[in-house]
Amino acid sequence: MAKQNLSDETLKLNIVINGNEAQKKLMDLEKVQRELNKENKLLLAQKAKLKAFNKTESKEYKELTQRIKENEAALKANKLEIDATTKKIGIKNLTMAQLNKRAKDLRYQLNNLYPPGTAGYKKYTAELQAVNTRLAELRGQSR
Repeated sequence: MAKQNLSDETLKLNIVINGNEAQKKLMDLEKVQRELNKENKLLLAQKAKLKAFNKTESKEYKELTQRIKENEAALKANKLEIDATTKKIGIKNLTMAQLNKRAKDLRYQLNNLYPPGTAGYKKYTAELQAVNTRLAELRGQSR
């Protein structure tokens, strides 16, 4: 009997974890993003060391520069995929942490990329308002 009970618990756990493929994909993409950012920091530190020793013309310096460019391109592509997956999931199905992160990203874009009154500004303001409304709704439910 205990063995069956364990199987039922395992099965329920698998359903919860594997129930939403888009959420799993989003978590995987965010993990890749963190790893790429970490790698970029290390590469930039190595590049700075070489620059400090005036080795900017060395083969290693040029290879590091190329790898950094490749990582930055991968980061941009990954960010676009994260945004697309987030939209696919929809605001109603995002976790509190994901909603907070999305709100932070939207505030950054509004503050730094779009002047007030432009179409982009209006679009991101509306999305930020929707995210904030959803966050308030979830906070209200948790009380």
